[in-house]
Amino acid sequence: SVDSSSPVYGLAPTTTWATGEVVSDYYELSLDGLPHGAYRLEALLYYQPTPGTFQNLQVLGPAGVPAGTGIHLVDVNR
Repeated sequence: SVDSSSPVYGLAPTTTWATGEVVSDYYELSLDGLPHGAYRLEALLYYQPTPGTFQNLQVLGPAGVPAGTGIHLVDVNR
């Protein structure tokens, strides 16, 4: 798990994003100590209404129907 206040080393807060802008970031995940097998990598976005409290954001599927909180990124085999 990684928590970051803003992407790009904290230099690109969402308040500076333009509509439709793509903002990318880079992360490395260590697989050391992880048993061999298939894994699913997901991203979970959340809102922090007050310091120390977190509220998961909902993913919206087709027609705006809530589809959970995780966004599937990629399957990983080790």
